[in-house]
Amino acid sequence: FVELYDSHVERVYRYIHFLVPNNAVAEGLTFQAFCKAWEQLDRYQMLGTSFIAWLYLVARIQVSAYSRSHKDHAAPDNEFTLAARGGAFREEFQAIRDALKFLTADQQHALILKFVAGLPDKNIARLITKHEEDVRVFLMHSLYALTDRLIKTESRTITRSFRRVLEDCLMRILTGASTLNDCLVHYPAYAAQLEPLLETALFLD
Repeated sequence: FVELYDSHVERVYRYIHFLVPNNAVAEGLTFQAFCKAWEQLDRYQMLGTSFIAWLYLVARIQVSAYSRSHKDHAAPDNEFTLAARGGAFREEFQAIRDALKFLTADQQHALILKFVAGLPDKNIARLITKHEEDVRVFLMHSLYALTDRLIKTESRTITRSFRRVLEDCLMRILTGASTLNDCLVHYPAYAAQLEPLLETALFLD
């Protein structure tokens, strides 16, 4: 278990750190998550998922419990938010954090697992109890909801053809195969819709 801790603690801490604006609290919740994981190893073995995916689920439960009991307390900034506010992404970073608050817990969780933690769709599906195909649709709608909130436009319908284009562009950009501009040139008919969504995804990543 110590070896598992050493292998995964940084990723779990980064996940919690993104959600909780306090270094000390993030460290404490990371420790709690691994304690719970140790206590509930038999439950993990029954789920049959990857260990890191299960750790994210345990971590999410710890963060949710903390948020419920401290919802009226203003937490100090962590190093991540302070660095962002002092850098080039100051306004964009704050806008992202503010916009995420208007999404559902599952939408926030799915976007963070996809773009911050980098989990594959099949693992995200298990963590938010959806089918893998449904997760892809859910991620697209969540990304749309976040982007719409950022640019303050009304929600738009995602057609199946556009979803395929968006998924293709996301895969190409996140793997380094193409740039955002490459995708806009490759899909000129969708460029106006693609640009704000891809920019949001890139910022999250």
